[in-house]
Amino acid sequence: MQLLPCSYYLSRLIARPIVQLSQVADELSRGVLNEPELPVTRNDEIGTLSRAFLKMVNTYRLLDTLAQDQPPGGSRGYLKE
Repeated sequence: MQLLPCSYYLSRLIARPIVQLSQVADELSRGVLNEPELPVTRNDEIGTLSRAFLKMVNTYRLLDTLAQDQPPGGSRGYLKE
């Protein structure tokens, strides 16, 4: 009977960060670029994946900022004579 609490704890330990990553992926697909709360302190595959997601979010945020800073005519611009 002691295995039941252990298996429940282990499943939560694994499932919770995967659910969090899934939610962040869904938010990214909808263009939500908030700073996600992910388990980046873990030193396993989930931590590695979380750090990669954070880098991706930061890259998207940077690209979004750069796109907003572009003039309406794009980056090619024309000089008036």
